Amino acid sequence: MSLTERDFFSHENFLSEKSAQTLGLSAVFAAIQPVTPYGKVEKSRMKPYLSDAQEALESVLDALEKTVDFVNGDKVTFHELIRVFSEIKGLFLTLDRLFSGEVLSVTELFEIKQQALQMRRISEITGDTDWPGKAMALLPVEAVITLLDPEGLGIPTFYIYSAYSEKLSEIRGALDLCESEMMALRVKHHSPDDALSEKREALLTEEASEELNVRKTLSAELAAHVETLYQNIRHIGKMDFLLAKAEYALSKHCIRPTFSENGIALKNARFPALEARLGEDYMPIDLLLKEPVTVITGANMGGKTVALKTIGLICAMARYGLFVPCENAVLTPIDFIFTSIGDGQSTDLGLSTFGAEMAQIAKIIQQKNLPGLILLDEFGRGTNPREGSAISRAVLESLISAETLTVATTHDESLTRLVGVDHYQTGGLSALDEDALKAAFESGEHEPNNPEAGLKRLKRYMDYRLYPAPPDAPIPQEALRISGCLGLDPEIIARAKALLGGADDQ
Repeated sequence: MSLTERDFFSHENFLSEKSAQTLGLSAVFAAIQPVTPYGKVEKSRMKPYLSDAQEALESVLDALEKTVDFVNGDKVTFHELIRVFSEIKGLFLTLDRLFSGEVLSVTELFEIKQQALQMRRISEITGDTDWPGKAMALLPVEAVITLLDPEGLGIPTFYIYSAYSEKLSEIRGALDLCESEMMALRVKHHSPDDALSEKREALLTEEASEELNVRKTLSAELAAHVETLYQNIRHIGKMDFLLAKAEYALSKHCIRPTFSENGIALKNARFPALEARLGEDYMPIDLLLKEPVTVITGANMGGKTVALKTIGLICAMARYGLFVPCENAVLTPIDFIFTSIGDGQSTDLGLSTFGAEMAQIAKIIQQKNLPGLILLDEFGRGTNPREGSAISRAVLESLISAETLTVATTHDESLTRLVGVDHYQTGGLSALDEDALKAAFESGEHEPNNPEAGLKRLKRYMDYRLYPAPPDAPIPQEALRISGCLGLDPEIIARAKALLGGADDQ
């Protein structure tokens, strides 16, 4: 079964497909890999649990928590279960044909027998564990196995056994005798006479006819068990998908989120894609969103956009019933996530970055009295600074009394001074004075003519963490320092400083 990314984002009112990509949720979904075709279908049915479905979300998280404990605590059983799952084929069309009363082929009967044996093995594996629990326990399939294994051999092979029909047994006996007579003639270098060949052909026709009768009978008898098989494949899908989510949670050190009506609190929150690239150099963030609007300021390249994405990703993952990459996460129930992050260019509508952004903002403002999360990255940057600042301020003022939580990054100091707005700053390069920064880039590891090497080294000294800041805290202005570190001509840096009135750090 082919699954596309759009299967996961049919809930556009909660989170658009583009926002899911921007926040990294698409990458998270791609990393969650069920083994069976049934698990993949279950994954495709993922949906966000909105604020009115909090009880259902808690139930989903309960199941995931038990599964994480199971995977973490019983590796042998887990790996045996995955081994069985890896051998399971999808029988969607076969079961649909059975349900419709059609006659199954020998191959289809073999596949049902094989899967029934796999179902029995899954029940054996999970029977002595606390997982998956009664809700996902498989129904017994011994009746199906008995139908398709009349000799009781318990092996995953199938053919139309003679035991199914006395008439079939007689036909095959006569056919064996006929073929023995023909073989004896060949040994004596004689060709079988026409009568013997005709007899053999007639017996083969009778055999095929009787095998069809057996398949009709088996198909009719199996149809009585089709609902059991349907329920079992649904439960296998749920088990498989839960195991995949648990594996992801363990691999990324994710935890179960909790929920409160009093805002969002994150401790050591991480953005998995960036963490994978930076390794030990990655810096998690702490954040408390208790006011309707929070503004994040900081130097260029200081991690403001990553902070926005981290907040959005964690909130989205939680609403989809996933554990989140944090040490601790207390989240408020939400009904939507809106993002304006990165390039807002809309070629389809022929809109500029600013025009596309305004069209989105105009739409989302209509939902400001619903529980939601709005993430704005340097909002208003696509027009002239004076008008952009005025529009940004007016929009944030309208959101201060809203039900939504809004987080906005900005270089505009006027936005941090709004009453009712919380202010955070990224650490940036503030811990390094000019001499330390210069020494770092004049070390043997720095390559003056290699901007990419300079950029890599700069990131090692950047503090991406968030720190609470007072409303009047000056916004770091480190563009010239950063440009110099990345190899911009010193004469250009000097001229820029002169244009700024001689300020050293503007």
